[in-house]
Amino acid sequence: MDLVDPPESCAVCLTEFEDNDEIRRLANCRHIFHRGCLDRWMGYDQRTCPLCRTPFIPDDMQSAFNERLWAASGIPEFHSDVLAL
Repeated sequence: MDLVDPPESCAVCLTEFEDNDEIRRLANCRHIFHRGCLDRWMGYDQRTCPLCRTPFIPDDMQSAFNERLWAASGIPEFHSDVLAL
C-alpha cells in the first residue's frame, strides 16, 4: 500500500529519506522510519512507536504473541501452585 503523503524525513534521526534507504513502516500506526533507526530503538527494549507510542503489538494480540514466544524459546511454562488456606 502506498502512502498518500509520505513523510520527508525520519522522526528518529531527522534525516530526509533517500530513494535507496531501507525503511520500515509500522503496521499499527503506519509511521515510517529508517530501518537502522527503528532497529536501534527496539534494541533499547522499546516496544512502542517512537513518534506516537502506539504499541508494536496490539493489546488484543499480545497474549497470543507471548504464548508463541514462550513456545519458541523452549523454556517450560511457569506454573505457580495455589495453596488453599
